[in-house]
Amino acid sequence: MKKFLFPVIAIGIGMMAHAQKLKPIDPVERKVNKLIARMTLEEKVGQMTQVTLGVVATKIDGELDALKLKDAVVYHNVGSILNVTNH
Repeated sequence: MKKFLFPVIAIGIGMMAHAQKLKPIDPVERKVNKLIARMTLEEKVGQMTQVTLGVVATKIDGELDALKLKDAVVYHNVGSILNVTNH
């Protein structure tokens, strides 16, 4: 039984991989894939980075520091800022 199971699983995996290659790619998915391919590793890591409001705020509650915000978004490619209030 074990000798029979491995080839069946291997053939099934091969057929699934082949079927995925034949599937037409959606134009939006193609555009997204091209954009991601052009991104540097640093840009990809930055887009996955989530910082809290404290990283881009001043000492005054709820007030943003424009220089810190620019540094986070422009220079470090931060993908999202969490716990933002009144903005």
